[in-house]
Amino acid sequence: SVGNDVKEARLFNQTYLGHMLTEASIPGMLGYLLGVRTGSNTVAREVSIMESNLEPEAIRGLAELIGYDPEKAEGTFTSGGSMAIQTALVARRTQMMKQGIVASREHPYVVIGTPYTHYSWDKMAQIIGGPSKEVVKREVATNFFKMDPESLDRQLGIEKKRGNPVMAVVAIGGETETGLVDPISELIDVAEGYNVPVIVDGAYGSPYRLSRNGRHLFRGSERAWATIIDPHKCLHTPYSNGAVIFADKEDAFYGFGDRDSYLGSGNHLGRKRIEGSMGAGAILSTVAVLRALGFDGLSTIYDLSLDRIEYLYQRISDSDFLTPLYHPEINVLCFTLKHEVMGEMGITSNEELQNTIDELRNELDNGVKGKGGYFFSSTGLPCSDEMTHFRTNPGMGVLPVFRSVLMHPRTTNIILNDAVSGLEELIRLGLH
Repeated sequence: SVGNDVKEARLFNQTYLGHMLTEASIPGMLGYLLGVRTGSNTVAREVSIMESNLEPEAIRGLAELIGYDPEKAEGTFTSGGSMAIQTALVARRTQMMKQGIVASREHPYVVIGTPYTHYSWDKMAQIIGGPSKEVVKREVATNFFKMDPESLDRQLGIEKKRGNPVMAVVAIGGETETGLVDPISELIDVAEGYNVPVIVDGAYGSPYRLSRNGRHLFRGSERAWATIIDPHKCLHTPYSNGAVIFADKEDAFYGFGDRDSYLGSGNHLGRKRIEGSMGAGAILSTVAVLRALGFDGLSTIYDLSLDRIEYLYQRISDSDFLTPLYHPEINVLCFTLKHEVMGEMGITSNEELQNTIDELRNELDNGVKGKGGYFFSSTGLPCSDEMTHFRTNPGMGVLPVFRSVLMHPRTTNIILNDAVSGLEELIRLGLH
């Protein structure tokens, strides 16, 4: 049976310290299963009347979570963050074209991000821009891993001088690799001076606006033109569940093609999204989580993860072998070997460091399959000026690091201490 084929699949558990998704909550799973059981297609209202009636509640809930006025905001569910990004960019392009702002190969639409902006932005820029490359992504410098407002100001000035229309500035609301949040309010202040909207990519981190750090971290997010959010990441719903929420429903571009002859008359959810057929799982699971857990319940879960990530930060800061790259803001922390430890281990290149990290974390995990041991993931961060003292050599373009993502509410300080101690012991053995 298929069950036998996946019986050793990695299960979400409290010792899994590198997962990028929350475990689907019971309300979230039940809501999703209801969508499976009804078998409805939300593309047309007549075959998903009740589900379509619940969609506005789900969208309003996400809008309120982001900080938008739920009565003025509007949005649509998608299969995930990439399609939400594409929907936002198409809406913005349509808005610009209606304003008479058109692009060409010589003067393309510009999307501005940083080296940490999710790859989907460049991917969708290429798809929308087509062979003529009428949409391009530019990168500006970071300051301690976050978009630098002064660098943004300079780049916007350059694009204006060149006569290139800027579609949007992408501010990261919880970067997937570091968890850090761009200075959203400052970036909006700069962008407004050029009449350019800011889209917050909060696919991963937006729900952390409900945490005790949220008011500070996400200051100004309510002023963003649109926000990307993936409930399947930090809102405890199953895959696949993405959404784009526009602060003002007037900015949302709907009506992708003339489908009236197929769908019949009326207000159909299929007209709100690029994707056509889609089940009701995303809608029902989001409504179920927001009703059952509520903002108070979710904030409690997020604050628990903040307690754990703060402990992990302190534990690694006190390590003789490991060092954190930054102070965590949500539930993600990247760390690496201390520079002197790399020297003692004879690590002089990216490849050697990546191989060492992978060997250490796989040995700690004891094979990844099943429940396994303690699992840290790894990634490579673009080497910017703020990372000079972490590099093995000046020419490094990407720094391999360990990444911890604390998702499970039953992960304890004892588990974290045991995981780090186990990692330290493996390093100690490697040094001898």
